Amino acid sequence: MRLQESLSYKKLKVWQKAHQNPLRAIELYRNSNGRKFENIFKQFINAITSVGANIAEGSRILKEENLYDF
Repeated sequence: MRLQESLSYKKLKVWQKAHQNPLRAIELYRNSNGRKFENIFKQFINAITSVGANIAEGSRILKEENLYDF
């Protein structure tokens, strides 16, 4: 296994949970009749999507810093 694969952000439980949140929100929205809240929903999706993206980005930065130690 390569070093980068072993340090993948996708293996982090916190990222896995953060990744599920937008999927659940989209499913809830599709099953609701809340079309009048579409603009708020779009902002909500952007916010909860950014959580997983920030975790992935932070993981990448941490890996780059640690690679210099090897």
